[in-house]
Amino acid sequence: GLKKCVDYSTNLSTVSQDGWNYIMGVDLAFNTTPGNPRTAIFILGIDKMGFKYPIHCRVGYFKPQAIIEYIFADGERFGVLSARVENNSAQEALVQWTKAKSKEQKRAGRKFRIKGHYTGGQKADPVHGVPGMSVEMEAGKWRILLGGHPPGECTCGICEWIEELEGYPLGELYDTVMASWFASVEGTSLNRIGIRVLHSHGEDFDEESLDDPEKIGDIESK
Repeated sequence: GLKKCVDYSTNLSTVSQDGWNYIMGVDLAFNTTPGNPRTAIFILGIDKMGFKYPIHCRVGYFKPQAIIEYIFADGERFGVLSARVENNSAQEALVQWTKAKSKEQKRAGRKFRIKGHYTGGQKADPVHGVPGMSVEMEAGKWRILLGGHPPGECTCGICEWIEELEGYPLGELYDTVMASWFASVEGTSLNRIGIRVLHSHGEDFDEESLDDPEKIGDIESK
C-alpha cells in the first residue's frame, strides 16, 4: 500500500493547503541513550476530501522539558488543531503537564487539544491498529509527496518514517510509525465527529464527547 501513495515528483510546498487541518501524533520515550526507543512527533495534514498527507516528523532523544517545548513549537508552527499523545503509565505525568499547558494556550486564545492514547493489543488490530494504515494506503487515502527528497539520500524525519514503515514490525525502530498512527487515529476520529466544521466556525468542542477508540476505522472521503 505504501508504494501506491508515494510520489517523488510532486513537492508538498507546491500543493494548495487551503482548508486543511493539521493533527499531531506523539510517541514518547524518556531514555536518552542511543539505541533505545526515541520520542517522535508527527504532523499529519488532512485536506477537504479527507486525504492524509505527512507534513513533518521530528524524532530524537529528548529530555521531558524539551519534548513539551517541541510539541507546542511544532503545534504552533503548523497550526495543529489536536494532538494524540501516548499515555501509558510511564508517560502519565508528561501527558498531564502537556494538557495543563494546552489549557493555558487555550485561555490565551490558541486552541490546541491534547488527548492521551493508551496503547495495547489494539495497535496490532488489522483495522484500528497500525496495520490499518496500510489498508488506508492501499485504498489510496494517503498522499505522500516527496518531491525534493531523493530516495536513499534524504535523511529528514519523513524519509526516516518511510524507512521505518517499510520495515515495520520487524525493524529495530518504529517510533515514527507509532507517532504517525496516533496522528492518523486522531484525524479519523475528528473527521467522524465533524470537527473540521466545528473548527471552521470557531466553536469549542467537548473533549469528553469524542470517540471510542474501538470504533475508529477508515476515514471516509467526502
